[in-house]
Amino acid sequence: MGKRLYVPAGVTTGEDVELSALRLLGQVGHGGQGRVYELENSRTLLYKQYYDAERICGDAMSRLVKLRQQRRPADRSWLDSHFAWPMCRVISAGVVVGFLMRHANKSYSWHDAAGRRHLTELQYLIRPPKPSWRQITQPRPDQRGQLAYALAELTSRLHHWGVVVGDISDANVLWTVRPQPDVYVIDCDGMRIRGKDPILDQADTPGWHDPLQRFPVPGTDADLYKLALALARILCCDPEMRPGDQLIFVSGALGHREREVRLLFARAAGPSGTRPDATLWAAALAD
Repeated sequence: MGKRLYVPAGVTTGEDVELSALRLLGQVGHGGQGRVYELENSRTLLYKQYYDAERICGDAMSRLVKLRQQRRPADRSWLDSHFAWPMCRVISAGVVVGFLMRHANKSYSWHDAAGRRHLTELQYLIRPPKPSWRQITQPRPDQRGQLAYALAELTSRLHHWGVVVGDISDANVLWTVRPQPDVYVIDCDGMRIRGKDPILDQADTPGWHDPLQRFPVPGTDADLYKLALALARILCCDPEMRPGDQLIFVSGALGHREREVRLLFARAAGPSGTRPDATLWAAALAD
């Protein structure tokens, strides 16, 4: 018989988990804030450990964990299938040092010619494909429209729940067309509850910054600007698109919906309070 899969109790209850209770395997990723590890005997969970635990706002992480716990079962299942969301805090000596989250499933990754695994980040969707990307299943034109819709609908639901995304970029949104077009968001500890502090200083990716952002911490209005950038870049396969630029859509991506998308994109350059919300984008992109 195979080994029994290990699921810390906090994944179900949201309660803190002691670092000493985790059986860590190799490191599978790292970034500016911390390292990510696989867990022994778990096919679905990852552990992120921060470099500098003293900088973490533990209460902010608790709020994200609590938001997931408070969702209805159907909404929680949707959240788990679309986000590497903090499921529970991990503590050591009474200090928050990281959190547990879910793996993106295999459809959100690809292998290069040397067999190395990569996440299928948004960067591979908003740029013309290169020969080295030949293992990535590229979308049909109509699937680009469906991927744009999926991102708009996902953002709309987060905003409805009072969540500020903060950093929408070509590295923290994953995508797939297998078995159908969909998206998955990583680096979810960069999100925050509206009106509350973030876990760490929120990142702002170069090339995605809102030029009219009024506050040091990006809010919902900055989300809407960055969402407009992401949608236009998906639909045009152009990583440089900004409001005010001429939209040249991939042929067949939108059909009769082009006019409405152009109007919304023009409004996205407006000042705070005038930008189209994610619900309007989702309605314009819906089949």
